[in-house]
Amino acid sequence: MIEVGSLEALPETEGVLVETEAGIEIAVFRLGGAAVAVQADCPHRGGPLVEGTRCGIDQLECPWHAWYFDLRTGKCLNQEAQLLCYPVRIVDGTVFVVA
Repeated sequence: MIEVGSLEALPETEGVLVETEAGIEIAVFRLGGAAVAVQADCPHRGGPLVEGTRCGIDQLECPWHAWYFDLRTGKCLNQEAQLLCYPVRIVDGTVFVVA
């Protein structure tokens, strides 16, 4: 598991980038009292999703070409694409990504 930090310390409007021991980058986002983790790059052209614009509590716009994603499911809302989602655990207020 990858320790991200406390849920309270995660920003509500932007993502946090973490990396696995194998070098895989994962974007972590706070959704109110929860957190989600998805692949860090947009499947379209590799845009950095942590730099994307949040649209409401659970949607994200890629900063490069305006692909919109549901952060809870990883589903692209305006194209045929899917983000890889990673399980998240919150233990005593600390966020962990299972990867």
